[in-house]
Amino acid sequence: MKILHLVDPGNPGGGAMTMRLLADTVAELPQCQHHVFLLGSQWHLNLAQRCGLDPLGTIAPSHFLPYVRQHCLRRILQTYQTKYGKYDCVHCWSLRAASLSHRALLSHPTIVSCLVGPVLGEFSTFFMGKNWQNARSTFLPASPSVERELSCWGVESPRIHSLPPAVPANVTSDHSRQSLRKRWQVDDQTMVIGLLSDPVNWADSYYGAHIASRMTLASRSCRLLIHPTATRRRLTVSWISRLRRLSGRDVLINEPMLAEPWRILPGMDAVLFTGGQLNNPEHYVVPSRKQLFTGGTRRVRPVSSVMPILWAMAAGIPTVAETNDATVSILTNGETGFLIPTGNVDAVAFHLMQMHDDKTIADQLSDRARQWVTQNRNTRDYARQLLTFYESTVDN
Repeated sequence: MKILHLVDPGNPGGGAMTMRLLADTVAELPQCQHHVFLLGSQWHLNLAQRCGLDPLGTIAPSHFLPYVRQHCLRRILQTYQTKYGKYDCVHCWSLRAASLSHRALLSHPTIVSCLVGPVLGEFSTFFMGKNWQNARSTFLPASPSVERELSCWGVESPRIHSLPPAVPANVTSDHSRQSLRKRWQVDDQTMVIGLLSDPVNWADSYYGAHIASRMTLASRSCRLLIHPTATRRRLTVSWISRLRRLSGRDVLINEPMLAEPWRILPGMDAVLFTGGQLNNPEHYVVPSRKQLFTGGTRRVRPVSSVMPILWAMAAGIPTVAETNDATVSILTNGETGFLIPTGNVDAVAFHLMQMHDDKTIADQLSDRARQWVTQNRNTRDYARQLLTFYESTVDN
């Protein structure tokens, strides 16, 4: 069975963690022939290779001339199929890759992995729903929120099958805990908190800075890791500079490797998975036709992928996350992590200070979380389920 994987790293849900999931899945399915095609630049190609992929080819993104890109993809794949044979199935790992595949590869059955969502309220959503109602696609949503939204687009229920993501049971890093903390210039008594999100630029750094400042003013030594592209970073820098004048401490660390968390997780003491006020959901409110284009009654940013939580749990790092459809299906409050209401800074700071003061709480959460991920979200089971979808899609 020949599978073509289309990955768009520049689109939400197609980043480093998705490519690492694809690399682990390919390793678990040697009985299939996998070809990976990348929709991105040389920088994305280097990122894919760091994640363990060997792409067959790339197409530079063309946002303003989508017809050019779909025409290029069609011509290139004709050349590849002449050399390697016809592909039995096309697996798209983001919504934009699926939209391009639908326009360029109409004769191929398609599987679409939807790791990020819901995205209702974006300008292109209305047109995507119209295009995919008659497409030969099977959708694999990662959470109930995405599953509900696909139904709102008009996708029939038999074509929607929930498939939660997974991570390897054993998380290995290129760096030790000592080397990472030495690079960050922190001691063993300082609590390092990683602000994780997928995509990384959906993390609200300003919200995370408020939490770190609460802990600092409460005489707890902590540092906050944020990605350089995190949301509201300018406000964050201004806030932290005022905190530095008050307390004399610098709590912020810029860490580009947060996009590939498996490389730096050993140096962390806790993971923060929140969107703050940017992720205040009202997804049970039905938007009007006008609000579909303006994003009204919906969160400003969709719920990000839960892959960062799974990586943290597999590495044994305790997690504090906002309560939503995706996190509730993974974390059990007080057992494998802490679930807090959206935007509740006090609750987040309380749980982090709890783990700062009592290491046994963090150790108990870590052990139960690692055991849960190994039993319920391992890549071996994920690959086995994905193989059944490949076979059923090709047979039908």
